[in-house]
Amino acid sequence: LLVRHQTAPVTEASASAAAAQLVNSGQLAQQLAALGLSESELLAEVSQFVKHIVDWLRRHHDDDGSDGLRVNGVADIEESVGSRRFGLKGKVDVSLLVADAAGGDKRLPVELKTGRASFSHEHVGQALLYSMMLDGPEAENSSTADGADGALLLYLRDGPQQQLFRPDRSRRCGLLQLRNELAGWLARPPVVVDEGDGGSTEACEVRLAPLPDPLTGRDR
Repeated sequence: LLVRHQTAPVTEASASAAAAQLVNSGQLAQQLAALGLSESELLAEVSQFVKHIVDWLRRHHDDDGSDGLRVNGVADIEESVGSRRFGLKGKVDVSLLVADAAGGDKRLPVELKTGRASFSHEHVGQALLYSMMLDGPEAENSSTADGADGALLLYLRDGPQQQLFRPDRSRRCGLLQLRNELAGWLARPPVVVDEGDGGSTEACEVRLAPLPDPLTGRDR
């Protein structure tokens, strides 16, 4: 529904038409089959978010962005990003071009969520990692805009709810520590499990090394 170089104001009618055109185009046939959904079921699910998306666009694109966030355009959608510096890769839902204080454009990664707003550690961390990957000269992306210095976490289900996060020192250190811990687990050699009697190699199974248990709220 976010269209590059959009000039005319987006309305609920135009957004609904764009959603219907995409769903009925056949481009999503493989994904729909994998999910066991029909085109009409998907369109019904998408339709409940149209009003919220249009309201958000009106506030930040069609109007003057009086709350401090003025969207000038869309840099990319489902953008694959990577950082050699951090050894990370990911895919950003939407990369916006927003106005900065100097009158230019600043890249802003947006993590879209269709569930209820929680601003959980996992969601915030995901958004901040995208910001870190897009920040600095080593960022592997094609945009000519300045790098990102923050990320927007946007929930749509109950009306647009958002918060802009910036990777301060403590958050950056915490995320990189988790990244290094996970990398250490992934670097462990495979485990050979003998499931037979007598040590026969044909009865052995090679398994990936186990990963740590997922973090919970009590672990933070």
